Amino acid sequence: MDKATATLEKLPGLTIRLTISIPKAKVNDLYQELLKRAISQLETPGFRKGRVPGKIAEEKIDRAKLDQELIRQLVPESYFEAIKDHNLAPIINPKIKIISSEKDKDWQIEALTCEAPTVTLGDYKGELTKSLAGSKIWLPGQKKDKGEREREEKLKKILEILVSFIKLEVPRLLLEDEVNRKLSELIDKTDRLRLSLDQYLTSINQTADQLREAYGKEAEETLKIEFILSQIANEEKIIVDPKEIEAFIAAIKDEKEREALETQKYLIAQIIRRRKTFDFLLNF
Repeated sequence: MDKATATLEKLPGLTIRLTISIPKAKVNDLYQELLKRAISQLETPGFRKGRVPGKIAEEKIDRAKLDQELIRQLVPESYFEAIKDHNLAPIINPKIKIISSEKDKDWQIEALTCEAPTVTLGDYKGELTKSLAGSKIWLPGQKKDKGEREREEKLKKILEILVSFIKLEVPRLLLEDEVNRKLSELIDKTDRLRLSLDQYLTSINQTADQLREAYGKEAEETLKIEFILSQIANEEKIIVDPKEIEAFIAAIKDEKEREALETQKYLIAQIIRRRKTFDFLLNF
């Protein structure tokens, strides 16, 4: 079966556009395979399953459903072939657009995606040492809380310094996804409160555009921190031992929660690595 091919373009906002061409032979071969399978499963009055004559069967087949299945199988397969051929490591699900899907012609598909940005840390250690030199964090309150609160305040200051010192661009598509996720969560929340989004916006004296802009700024800073922390962990070779993951799970008292975490060890490893990166930074 002929293989799909793709051309790659780098667009503003660290967006990658793949224009994928799927040969008509590949489309037709899969279509015939799906048609044959559908006919074999067809049941109609007067005939046993799989015994419906060809012409009658083809009239009874739901062509729209067949086309949907064709797209469902061809598009993801061709996209994954394209990212493999171009040695890409996408960090989001692609935004797919079918440019053309005419019968007996090559299909054309557009896929927009992005990779993690390059993070150049520079002399971040020197910057932290200089910026934190002589700074003291004083917090009122009970002694038992003071140590943890001072740690939190110092970490907050460290992250502010890193975001200010290390310049990087957050991929536009990733940022859009994060803003849309936050808006979706807000809509779910307002629905539970039996409020419309307009009512909520009126209550906080903001427009939809202002809210989206605020979410955009918040998401951009959060994502910058994530990329910076990941790069620091890479450069400092901060790793997670499997025993640390097992200890994390064992410390959970609820049995059902422990069982659920057994299937999320990669997520746990990320949490532990993040904590260890925080510990490393707090030594400055």
